[in-house]
Amino acid sequence: KNIAVIELITLEQRFVNDMKSILKTYITPMLENKILSSSHIDALFLNWPSLTRTHEKLANTLITALKTDGEQISIGKILCQFVSTNKLSNIFIVHIK
Repeated sequence: KNIAVIELITLEQRFVNDMKSILKTYITPMLENKILSSSHIDALFLNWPSLTRTHEKLANTLITALKTDGEQISIGKILCQFVSTNKLSNIFIVHIK
């Protein structure tokens, strides 16, 4: 079970690193150099910084839970807590509309 949890954490961390890289490499330079307006950036990269922070918090929460709970870690419980506190749901609902 821990192998699957570690894989999930690793993938989440890679995803966060990729999201940060896109922010640094594309979004920030396009805004700073006025290549695209902020409304165009928002249309292309809707909630990107917020999504990045949320996934980073999720990865950190999973790491902490693995350290404290070990074999008893409950990924479902962690995800439910994120959804119930609107950390994830508010961000992703915007994409559905």
